[in-house]
Amino acid sequence: MIEAEKANYPIVWMCRLLAVPRSSFYAWRAQAATETATQERRRELAVHVARVFAAGRGAYGCRRVAAQLNREGHRCSVGLVAD
Repeated sequence: MIEAEKANYPIVWMCRLLAVPRSSFYAWRAQAATETATQERRRELAVHVARVFAAGRGAYGCRRVAAQLNREGHRCSVGLVAD
């Protein structure tokens, strides 16, 4: 909410109104700008999923794609591929 309204209201005022320490807001904003290891892995895996799906001419489902990726050494589950 603070990030969305920072153009309209001062950050200091909004933090005081919402009882949020300014340092917490800035720490959250800095953390939100970085990519976590999970996000990085999913981004990289998406490239491989797209490649295997295209190689299967769009007929492979998540189970087949996951099986192929596991054979290639990219450890993943069916649920991870389905996301």
